[in-house]
Amino acid sequence: MIKDLIEKVWGNDRFQKAFRDIETSWISKELGLETTKNLDDQLVKKAMQAAAILACSEKLEHRTIAYRLATSIYDLHQERDANFHKPLRVILTRLENFPSISTKKDVSEAGKHLPVSLITEEIISSKRREISLGDESLLLTSFQHSLWHLLLKAKKAAISAPTSAGKSYILQKFLMHVFTAEKASVFYLVPTRALIAQVSADLSTALGNIGENSVDIVSVPPDAEIELSTRAVYVMTQERTQLLLNTHPHLKPKVVVIDEAHSISDGSRGVLLQSVIDSLLRRNAFTQVLFASPMIKNLEIFERLFRFKKIDYMITEEPAVAQNFIILEVDQDNESLVKVHYKGNGHEDLGHIGDIEVKSELTTRADRLSQIPARIGKGSINIIYTNGADEAERVAIKLYNILKGRKTTPQREALAELAIETVHDSYEMAKCVRKGVAFHYGEVPALLRRAVENAVSLGDIDFLVCTSTLLQGINLPAKNIFLYKPEKGSKKPLKATDFWNLAGRAGRLLKEFKGNIFLIDYDNWKERPLEQSKKEAVVPAIERIIKDNPKELINIIEGKRHTKKRDNPDIESVFVKLFSDHRSGELERTFDAAAITDPNYKTLIKSTLEFASNEISLPDSVLAHNPNISAHKQQALFNKIQDLIDQGININELLPVHPLKNEAYDSCVRVLSLCHEYLLGLDPEKNLARFQAVIALKWMRGISLPQIIDGQIERNPNADRRVLIRKVLENIERDIRFQAVRLYSCYLSILKHVLEIRGRGDQVQHVIPISLFLEVGACEKTTISLMALGLSRVTAKQLGQKSISKHLDVKSARKWIKSIDIKKLGLSGLIEQEIISLNLS
Repeated sequence: MIKDLIEKVWGNDRFQKAFRDIETSWISKELGLETTKNLDDQLVKKAMQAAAILACSEKLEHRTIAYRLATSIYDLHQERDANFHKPLRVILTRLENFPSISTKKDVSEAGKHLPVSLITEEIISSKRREISLGDESLLLTSFQHSLWHLLLKAKKAAISAPTSAGKSYILQKFLMHVFTAEKASVFYLVPTRALIAQVSADLSTALGNIGENSVDIVSVPPDAEIELSTRAVYVMTQERTQLLLNTHPHLKPKVVVIDEAHSISDGSRGVLLQSVIDSLLRRNAFTQVLFASPMIKNLEIFERLFRFKKIDYMITEEPAVAQNFIILEVDQDNESLVKVHYKGNGHEDLGHIGDIEVKSELTTRADRLSQIPARIGKGSINIIYTNGADEAERVAIKLYNILKGRKTTPQREALAELAIETVHDSYEMAKCVRKGVAFHYGEVPALLRRAVENAVSLGDIDFLVCTSTLLQGINLPAKNIFLYKPEKGSKKPLKATDFWNLAGRAGRLLKEFKGNIFLIDYDNWKERPLEQSKKEAVVPAIERIIKDNPKELINIIEGKRHTKKRDNPDIESVFVKLFSDHRSGELERTFDAAAITDPNYKTLIKSTLEFASNEISLPDSVLAHNPNISAHKQQALFNKIQDLIDQGININELLPVHPLKNEAYDSCVRVLSLCHEYLLGLDPEKNLARFQAVIALKWMRGISLPQIIDGQIERNPNADRRVLIRKVLENIERDIRFQAVRLYSCYLSILKHVLEIRGRGDQVQHVIPISLFLEVGACEKTTISLMALGLSRVTAKQLGQKSISKHLDVKSARKWIKSIDIKKLGLSGLIEQEIISLNLS
């Protein structure tokens, strides 16, 4: 009977018109537009009744409209005593969207005023979705409840859900369950260093008080001699995970979570992620592996790629909040006039509904991305998407000038001081945050970036200008998102799946029922994401690279250099994996996993790999340390080191020198010159190695960014400081923390092999871990241990200066922090807050 009623309501033309009119009225009120729609009270009440019926449907389309309609009616009438908070609660209950009930106080308190029959319905519904975790009782959505019980089965699973569906929340609660039950080693793989900080902080809060012993959150790979905790979560990128596995061969995982699992399609890093997961599975075939992603339509790819007999799937397209898509068209004849078109939830065009005037002409991209949000976004949290760090800064500066009449606050002043302390007093962030404006890109130092994210969450910053960094798993929702011809990477239009991922951040659960996505001059975009699928078909990087680059792959396997200026690390990564699999007899399984079926192509690859095996003597244990550097290049560097020793150079001269020693500069130049020549094919006579060695040593010695930037200003006094500061940040992230780490890691693994075969194996464990120093920006043991606990470089450095020793390991560092009163150390408020947020004190 209910199904017939649902279809009757859905097929009623008057209902459909009422829905459109209510939606249009809602957005008109939202944007302060004049509306000609006069909504009859009786019609509105009938529409709310219809929403209550549609909420009982199993169809996503019906449920979506029920939510949108009910919340629109409530928002339109909340200033009047219309009693719509009661039916809204009933509808949210029927949708099993229990978290949203707490969004508004009157809705939250409406339960006690409902008729007995509806109270009974709610009790029955909520009991079905309630779980107990220790002393805690949790009320979940239907999706979260189903996911919870799937995870309890301890089976391998792949999860696809929108950004706001709450899958991360359930994964955290599940790990609480895991550690309550037993000791365990859990790996939580994330795609970026930026996400390490957020996940570590969230897990630290969730796992802070379980049982008698705490759970260690480890984000920096401990040294080989460090005894690992029996209760630990390793929150790391695939690069750090690989280093951890290399130094601790007996570490076995109980659970592996791969966050943003679709990143397995991302070039050389995707190939490495696949290799790391394979390594974890070899250590424990019964590991519970959980792949979590936004909207993926071929979850079975993980089953094939990792050769699982069976993998369970959990899919939902139903978010906890709704999104509105609003097209803003700048009038060609009057560039200070913006025409508003409403697309509802992205599928139906409700047409032109009004105009908005801004104070100045919208001539440039930066004008449109600053003036429009400033006009529309007052009183709300706003994210403005830009196509790169330079544009993000320029848009933020324009917003600062528009909002310069604003008064600062103590919270914003603290953030400004942090920007000065962590970057430089000329950094534009410092002045922007005083007016509630910030920018967000990958090179912003971790502590400052996290502080900005927290300030946005608390409402201290209400205009955040971001780049594609925000797409990489950072959980930062906002009321409004603004986009104008968005791109990602080298001027490529933002893919539909990335667009929908970003759009999913519009609307803050427990803050508002809906979020708005404003699309500026949408008709002029190169891609039209609203007309494209929300779901992405994941193609593993190894499959795509093998199939799309046959000639280049064969050339690299044969050891031929590319005709391009730069070699392709994506293809080199595939070569190293195929070469290792060829040696171990796993090549056919890899072909099957990557869906390579052409027999002639497979034969060609095999024969070419056989040829390469005659040229390459390095063992797999060495090659595996450097999965994105051609095995031929690694062999060439190995041959050169051998030749140098045979020519009479003392092998000790090839050992890296600790960054704090006087000889460190010459050592660094020597190593980088060798790596540049044999691994990158660069001219060693150029001064690149010398320049990088200067910056690398300052970075490893823990010298602050303001001091490093001052050094560059002295060298270039006439340079644009905004550009110079960003260039320094980019150099540290790209040249030091990525490229130099990669080169040193390769050099050190080859050097250790040389020591072994030359009878100097006793020296291997004393080789300075320069690649780790470069990665974290520190070389003192206590500072590195503090960073391993999840602290940023800035905080770890300041805290380390006050420690009882410079040689504390992770366990001793944690114990020391617990023994002191953080508030008596004289640290700034936000640095103090970071330590407290990780439950370290």
